[in-house]
Amino acid sequence: MTLVKVHTCSKCGGALKVNDELQKYECPFCGISYEYEYFQKKVILEMAESSLHAGDFPFAEKRYLFALKKQPHDPRLLQGRILSHARLDRVEKTLSIPDLIEVDYPDVERALNNADENAFPEDKEYFGTLHDAFRAAEELEGIKKTRSELESRIKADKDTIEISESNGLLQSILSTIGNILHSLFSKTDDSDLYALKRGGREREGTF
Repeated sequence: MTLVKVHTCSKCGGALKVNDELQKYECPFCGISYEYEYFQKKVILEMAESSLHAGDFPFAEKRYLFALKKQPHDPRLLQGRILSHARLDRVEKTLSIPDLIEVDYPDVERALNNADENAFPEDKEYFGTLHDAFRAAEELEGIKKTRSELESRIKADKDTIEISESNGLLQSILSTIGNILHSLFSKTDDSDLYALKRGGREREGTF
């Protein structure tokens, strides 16, 4: 049961409490109860948004869910539920990639799917775009984690990689030399070889 200071008992003036299970206001002083209809959307929304801005996300989530039972298509309620799941205290943070990356996407996905399904037709584009933003941030976070893991592996295997690169460079140099030699001999015809052999024999005879 949650203390509500906005409404007071019409009999004794005491602060009313909300009985979530019975969906009624109850006066803890004189015992009078008020039906669910006594609740007003504005009051519930103000309570939820106040909790959201204060960082009390569990309580905000509870209030948004409570109001959504009667107004499941209300865009502010659907948006508030998403924000409370995402642990974002204001909607402007949905435009910040660093803030979105910190969100636990599986935890907020349920609220996003609910908004996609229940939003009024004119609001579906907005909630679809919002869903895409959270999904993109989740994918970006995955890429960052993969990059971090690769960088760690590269750092750990640095010596091995340097040796491998050196061996690769040596093989490349040897291959280049081999290609050069092959090119030289392939351009030498039989008469050139005969001249080389003959010149060699003549030089041998002069000694």
